[in-house]
Amino acid sequence: AFGPYAKIQKFDFNELGENQLFLIHGPTGGGKSTILDAISFALYGESSGNERDGESMRSDYAEPDLLTQITLDFKVGERYYRIIRSPKQTRPKQNGKGTTTTQPKVEMFLLDEQGTELDVIGSKITAVNQEVRRILGFSSEQFRQVIMLPQGQFRDLLTSDSIKREEILEQLFGTHIYRAIERE
Repeated sequence: AFGPYAKIQKFDFNELGENQLFLIHGPTGGGKSTILDAISFALYGESSGNERDGESMRSDYAEPDLLTQITLDFKVGERYYRIIRSPKQTRPKQNGKGTTTTQPKVEMFLLDEQGTELDVIGSKITAVNQEVRRILGFSSEQFRQVIMLPQGQFRDLLTSDSIKREEILEQLFGTHIYRAIERE
């Protein structure tokens, strides 16, 4: 129930194998940006362009009682993680008539190689966001600029001033050690 996807959708990036760079393409309105929004929302609670909030990412076509929720499993180094995040949303009451508003929620888990949840890392939005930043080494803005390069924003990276571009590239390629050597 996210973006134009009214029902449950699954994307298995493991099918890409060892390919670490890939292109999402398709016709205008086909849901490409929504896939990027879902990844960014799962990790940081923000859309890929940081132009929409979680509430506005709920599908207008979803059944009223279907929860809008993103589950993202990912691996960094030798560790596996799962984040389950849902935005604030209005849903029908389970008992009686009318609606109720559920607040945004997040849970983050450490997984084993088979995807079994081993340990809860966090369930508070601020704590999970900080942990994601620590694990990935990127703020949400850096992640959007460097990793995702959403539609139209690649140009922003290319046209950033040299200081901003240098920060992004230093983060991406881990060149901070060379700056330290240069200072010495």
